[in-house]
Amino acid sequence: EGKRTHAFLAFERLWGSRGDEHPIPAPGVFGLPGASSWNFKYVPVYTVAGGFSHDLGGFFITSNFNGYGRNRSLRSGIAPQLWADIGAGYKNGQMRHALSVRNVTDQAVMFPEYVRQRVVETVPLYTGRRLEYTFEYRF
Repeated sequence: EGKRTHAFLAFERLWGSRGDEHPIPAPGVFGLPGASSWNFKYVPVYTVAGGFSHDLGGFFITSNFNGYGRNRSLRSGIAPQLWADIGAGYKNGQMRHALSVRNVTDQAVMFPEYVRQRVVETVPLYTGRRLEYTFEYRF
């Protein structure tokens, strides 16, 4: 097996609540007369993702990162967030071993709670750094 390198980069800009407001039909729902709902109001305006992998013989290394731009929840703002993963491993035929560090930046990645907004503002998508070992056999 020879050397192979792969990389990707993705960037997205989204206007989440533009033209997406819908009136709640029954007045007084959730205690808010004339309230509205949105499908995409609380999504980040900017998202970015990227990754890299390199094979050298039977060994490989990988890394990727994800980021959210500034966001908001029902009553507050959520700061921009960036987190990354790295990994290395060995593959031979149908067998593959990998050791990865997830959330190497140790970022508490928060996103708005869409369902219980009156009670919970944000929930964590990732918290803390973790080490993962993966064994894969394809047959």
